[in-house]
Amino acid sequence: MASPYTLASVPRPSNATNWSTCVATLTCPPVADRRISLTPNGNIRYALKTPHRDGTTRVVLDPMDFVARLAALVPPPRVNLTRYHGVLAPPSRLRGQITAASRGRGCPTI
Repeated sequence: MASPYTLASVPRPSNATNWSTCVATLTCPPVADRRISLTPNGNIRYALKTPHRDGTTRVVLDPMDFVARLAALVPPPRVNLTRYHGVLAPPSRLRGQITAASRGRGCPTI
């Protein structure tokens, strides 16, 4: 079975600095490790990056609830994460006039 992840879209770095930036980006964890801790009773404490309006700075979750919240962040397979609306939407008649693709050459001008 083929892997759902591909490195084809990763730009080819030209020097060592670009390589280190590329590797750092690809190996970045989805959740900051230093903000997660385990409570004595086995729950997971997650320190928030910025406090909520009510002053909440930490969230304590059951391990299964924590995993469920992480799993909810993963997008479903084969779903575009970028949505275009207005003149950039695929069915827009004006899209060809404002995009750089050659598909808009036959479009009438405004």
